[in-house]
Amino acid sequence: MELKRKIKKRGVTLIELLIAMGIFLCILVAITSILIQLVKAQRKYFAIQDVQENVRHIMETMSKEIRMSELNACSNDASGFSLSMTAYNEENPDGLAVNYIADNESSSDPSEISRNGQPITSSKVWLVGGTPYCSISEVHRRATFVIPLNHRYISDTSIKIQNTVSSRVY
Repeated sequence: MELKRKIKKRGVTLIELLIAMGIFLCILVAITSILIQLVKAQRKYFAIQDVQENVRHIMETMSKEIRMSELNACSNDASGFSLSMTAYNEENPDGLAVNYIADNESSSDPSEISRNGQPITSSKVWLVGGTPYCSISEVHRRATFVIPLNHRYISDTSIKIQNTVSSRVY
């Protein structure tokens, strides 16, 4: 006689399946929230990098021109400053009138820093978080300017720069 064995095939019960799906769902939610935080942090980092690149460009542009210029006037008001000078370079040995304007409440959107009416700030960066200002020391022939900048689309990326540059025109 052949011995028949009863082999009990056992599958996954509904309760085990629900528990496994619940654990998997919890792990999936945790991983998704971590990835979302990483993407937000990356966007903020890139925004800060944009602001820093703009700051470097503005400082280099203004500093280079101030060094080779005769400083004429600097006026401050509640919304910003206007710095005018006569720039001397190879193209303009007799001097070129240059006017930098940093206006926090201008009609332009976003508020910007301009050189002779042309913006030198990126459209992603604007003036916020304080009033930009400048001053000229007649004795030492130097200009000091302070400019607060922020990324236009991502908050909490503000940088406030201050620079003092001596004019080297003799």
